[in-house]
Amino acid sequence: GERVVAVNGKPVSTFAEYLEQTNSVATFAVTFRPLPGQAAESGHSPSPCWSPRSVAYTSIQFDVTEVACLENVGHVKVLVRRVGNCDYPLRWRYSTKNGNVSERLFDSLHKKEQMEGDVIFEAKQDLTYIELPVPSDPDWNAESLYWAFLIPLDQAGPLSEQWGARVTLGSISHVSIYSLNLVTFPCGVYGTLDARLREDSVDAATVAWGFVKYTCMQMPSETRWRIGL
Repeated sequence: GERVVAVNGKPVSTFAEYLEQTNSVATFAVTFRPLPGQAAESGHSPSPCWSPRSVAYTSIQFDVTEVACLENVGHVKVLVRRVGNCDYPLRWRYSTKNGNVSERLFDSLHKKEQMEGDVIFEAKQDLTYIELPVPSDPDWNAESLYWAFLIPLDQAGPLSEQWGARVTLGSISHVSIYSLNLVTFPCGVYGTLDARLREDSVDAATVAWGFVKYTCMQMPSETRWRIGL
């Protein structure tokens, strides 16, 4: 406290004057008195600080809890929102976790797509998005699922304070990504949802052939593994 000689260029000589200059603002510049033995002409330039009595907060969260897409859309934009102090840019990390997507496909997406990265807000921007891949997964009849997470505060490190604002997470810190299958099981013998479903009955031989194609052509490695059991 004794080394502070000016706040925002205005001289201060007592702690009361320091509080008077800093209580009503979120950020300010402090000029320090040189350390003993340090040449006066090499003194510090003003350093940016923020007042503990007026710290700015910003909270980020996903805009929705679930996103459902048809499996042929390729990618989906997932909205992320922030509230509070939006004056400055902000960056936050996100990651993903598998639900019931086939492991082979999910591992392939991790190698080819951006399944983790940064949420980026520009200054004054309160709504942005991340772009995630939508799996086309033959292993499930109705849907496949994985989750995207905003990293928790205890893993954020220096990201928890940016530009003098403390960052917190809102109530929606993860979102479910559903991929809805277009092809009826097994192997489209009843038609596809993006074209037309078959209105006539499907005989047993056609259904059986669909199962053969499914096990031997769409999921060959999983079929060999299960036979090996």
